[in-house]
Amino acid sequence: MALAERPYYRQGCNLSQSETVTEGEQVKTMPEERETEDSPISEADQILLREREKQRERELMERVEVLHKEVFPSGRPRPSQLYPDHALPLLDKNSSRPSNRKHTVQNVSLAANLMEALDRTAAASSPSVCVTELGCGRANLSAAVGHHMMHRDALRLTASGSPPAPTPVDPSVSTEEGGRGHAFVLIDRMRVRRVADRRCGFIANPERIHADIADVDMSLVQSVSERPHLLGVAKHLCGCATDIGLRMLLGSDRIRALAVAPCCHHRCQVNGYLGKGWLEQQGMGGDDLPRLFRIAQWQSMLLHPSASDPEVRRKGEAGRQVKDLLDHARCMHIRTLPGLSCELVDFVTEDDLSLERRCILAWREEE
Repeated sequence: MALAERPYYRQGCNLSQSETVTEGEQVKTMPEERETEDSPISEADQILLREREKQRERELMERVEVLHKEVFPSGRPRPSQLYPDHALPLLDKNSSRPSNRKHTVQNVSLAANLMEALDRTAAASSPSVCVTELGCGRANLSAAVGHHMMHRDALRLTASGSPPAPTPVDPSVSTEEGGRGHAFVLIDRMRVRRVADRRCGFIANPERIHADIADVDMSLVQSVSERPHLLGVAKHLCGCATDIGLRMLLGSDRIRALAVAPCCHHRCQVNGYLGKGWLEQQGMGGDDLPRLFRIAQWQSMLLHPSASDPEVRRKGEAGRQVKDLLDHARCMHIRTLPGLSCELVDFVTEDDLSLERRCILAWREEE
């Protein structure tokens, strides 16, 4: 069946009304970049304009530093690198190569943070939850979530006095909540090999959707509609995909908790960025926002061989602070939505694990 014929396909349903820039398109911010063939700018004027732009950047970085100290008095979002004892076998199994260990620590910690957010909701002990991973790739993150959920279900059954039920849970079996057993929905535009679907814990064949997250209506996905509770998770959604993914998940009345780790803030789009309103309230509107997107990529300088140079280090720290604020602004937007709470945490705390360590945690308060 063609993608357009799938019941959940609605082109652009998760885009904001003003979002018209194609993914990956860079917003031009410097005046000389806006010139047309009819109004060319001389080389001398270009030099002058670049100097003015650098001055505006320096002024913006000063304001960023002040605001960052107000929002993050300790200098960073709350550290929340979690690695429960029951997940240690996963680390032992994937410690042969440093890259494997790095991704395993990231996946386990992000999944554990999702479980902590779930614990704050009315769905904490539900036997009927649908987990949706955005930009899933091989779905190793979903496999980590499945590992955590198997452990939680075993504890729940033991605490209730019932003998531990063998997992996976049969997704066709109805539960006392009127839904079905746990399910996983894995969404990605790309088709990949060596997938981890069968390690998601509860079902042998999760529902895989090969589509852009901008075009998937969650209310029309069968595995979601059959269950009363929805969890969302994603690791390193690039640029505007984070805003599209958050809009997609938060648009569902079944969402109970989510853990989304953004990255590549320089690829965000002004029109679709969810934190725009809060930043404007802090006096960072107009051309400041695309400048912030551009400065965000300076964070990578922290890992550059010349990072010991004070100027390079300063710019790298400025990029880190901008990323913190861009994601905090997204959290502030989520807090304006009815019944939702949100927090920004560092789901890993070591640079060698990832510079993109921020996680947006959101959950629906118990009613």
